[in-house]
Amino acid sequence: MIELRNEEQRKKYIHELWVKIFKENPAELKDEFIDTGVLNYLYQVTSHNKIIFLKQALDKTKNWRKIGKDLASISMDRLKYEGKYIDIVRKFLPRGIEVPNIMHYDEENNILMLSDVKKGGVLLETNMLNGNFNEQTAYHLGEFLGISNRNTLGKRIIVRGTAEADLENWHLFLNMRTRGILQREEFPDGVRSEIEKLYNLAKDRYTNKVLVNTDYCPKNVLERKDGSIGLVDFEQACGVGDPAFDLGFLMGHYFIMSVINEEKVEEAIKAMMEILKGYNKEMADLKEDQHDKRVIKYAGAVMVYRITGSSQVSWIESEDAPLIKEIGFHLITNNFKRGFDDVFSFLKKKLERN
Repeated sequence: MIELRNEEQRKKYIHELWVKIFKENPAELKDEFIDTGVLNYLYQVTSHNKIIFLKQALDKTKNWRKIGKDLASISMDRLKYEGKYIDIVRKFLPRGIEVPNIMHYDEENNILMLSDVKKGGVLLETNMLNGNFNEQTAYHLGEFLGISNRNTLGKRIIVRGTAEADLENWHLFLNMRTRGILQREEFPDGVRSEIEKLYNLAKDRYTNKVLVNTDYCPKNVLERKDGSIGLVDFEQACGVGDPAFDLGFLMGHYFIMSVINEEKVEEAIKAMMEILKGYNKEMADLKEDQHDKRVIKYAGAVMVYRITGSSQVSWIESEDAPLIKEIGFHLITNNFKRGFDDVFSFLKKKLERN
């Protein structure tokens, strides 16, 4: 099996692939390792005015020593499912949002060739860490998720080959992002009981036929200069889950970033309001009564997950971690009567006092 991390093998493979796909000998071919994510090896390949990306999953995940066993155990076959998700969402993509084309899938070597949706853009994660909360991007993200939920809710969609595999994937990520956060540290009893309740309710009552991304967050969003965005990394998607899950996962990252950039809390809140505006434009009439309550609790769980869970992030500084966890605990354990209005009011007061 060819491994792209082997430079000699990579150079030869890229040249042969380029000739096969583009029917031309590449001139001044350059490749660059893109160190993003924890599972796969990603390379940007450039020749004059053409840019492609190659993604490879190996038997051992890229950062297997640093991530939880549940995440590290995910099959390397995951790349083959990315195209299925893209085929589904391409049918209803709104203007201003782009997903990559699958240009080639080499099953023997488990290498995916993708078109460029970066187009000179910058990761949303990078921009947010620098205190930039773009409201247009936020609206696009909410709108896309709302459109995706609206177009797939209640429909039989299979992403991972079988309905059983989709359900297994959903249960894996639901557990990882809820009960999984409790495994490495001791938590207050109230947090533990609310997380268990959230897991059981989502699993037993709120699991629906709906397209779920499972990794809808700033590291997979590219902000481009023209105001449009590119979305990437769909290999963990499935056709069943809780419609509130992806929105909670996204909002949780915005809450984390608001703590890191506490002087920009008002800008962060405005961006989150745009996410909800875009989402509710599509989903307001389809949300059941407890939808937003679960979004808030999922968001709180994400704040803790990025510190104690299977995929911790290096960009949360040790001095920020206690406050992020404290706010996460509060979102998990409290019922906000006025929903997000009360959440945003709490967040602003908390950070202004800090």
